[in-house]
Amino acid sequence: MKKILAWLGTAALLVGLCGCKPTQKQADKAEAAAPTNDTEYTFTASEDAEPLPGGAAITLITGPEGVEEGADAALWQGISAFAYNFGYVPKNAAAASGSAEDLQAALTQAADSGSKVVVCRGDAMAQIVYTLQDQYPDTYFMVVDAEAHSADYSDYTAKDTVRCVLFSETQAGYLAGYAAVSEGYQTLGFVGAEEMPDTVRYCTGFMQGAEKAAEQQGNQITLRVWYTGTKEYSDAVADRMAYWYNDGTQVIFAADEASLQAVLAGAAQTENDAKAIAARWDHSAQDEAILFSTLHCYNTMVQQELYAFFAAGGQWQQAADTGHTETVGLTENMIALSADTWRLSKFTKKNYNTLYEKLRSGALKTEDYAGMDNLPELENVTVQQ
Repeated sequence: MKKILAWLGTAALLVGLCGCKPTQKQADKAEAAAPTNDTEYTFTASEDAEPLPGGAAITLITGPEGVEEGADAALWQGISAFAYNFGYVPKNAAAASGSAEDLQAALTQAADSGSKVVVCRGDAMAQIVYTLQDQYPDTYFMVVDAEAHSADYSDYTAKDTVRCVLFSETQAGYLAGYAAVSEGYQTLGFVGAEEMPDTVRYCTGFMQGAEKAAEQQGNQITLRVWYTGTKEYSDAVADRMAYWYNDGTQVIFAADEASLQAVLAGAAQTENDAKAIAARWDHSAQDEAILFSTLHCYNTMVQQELYAFFAAGGQWQQAADTGHTETVGLTENMIALSADTWRLSKFTKKNYNTLYEKLRSGALKTEDYAGMDNLPELENVTVQQ
């Protein structure tokens, strides 16, 4: 009963609000506006669209943290809003722990329960979906922020029942680097858990954005980069972040939750005006040291993906060039900065809108990099690894 009431309350608040990506009716008015949050979006179908059949269950499976905050909270908001507006049944369940066994048990239970669509997020879930797709041919899976893959990463074969949605970390990093340098920061840091492609894209996007802003301002920027080697919080990492701050680093971009907690702990150890940049969802309420967050617009994305699925008769639409995986970003208004809550004073929303439109139109370009051996050409940013 509590879950039902919570869903109804959330859905009621969502009705009638505008969002991260303009609806068709809002497109002309909002074409040039950059998204500033991912909390206010509600998908609206065109007036001549056929009604959806409704009735089916859509289940979000999360880690033990549930849907109280973060990316999974945004996904749950989107699933709830879609279900409320189009007559579907939203469900969510949290795994007992983050172990592979418990994650698989939660996903299996959702499939066994008859859910038409099972939504999950992250690499650990993606590996399990790779296995379950053969066992549940009538269940449709959406994997967010990862691609279904074998345990050794040698095979990424996905059936037509699997949809994988990635966000452009390069574009998110570019926005962050450009905003930080435009705000006046000249000594930057970047920290991530491992040198994996998604984290590298955050880092190299950060470099590209910082480079462009430094070029325009005529400044020289220093960027310290470190991959910690751990996905867990570590006092040793926090101590190193404190050393960076005490040694002159002004703001550090943390690419994951464990790194962010270490950065914030390091910031608390210094008397300098230490700032942090967070990734994926709006962390502004977590600590005043957070300058802003890059946003993956999970709420926006999942509503649009679910509508497209059910409007197509209950099947994923596979792109000719990318197959079962889609990468969304600036073009779809699904990458953003938390401009509604940021703590910036020099880089304004007008500056942000201008930058966003230049990137969206192709006047400014980004390039993806998979490793740190081959970095962007930088004339105004010195990288220290």
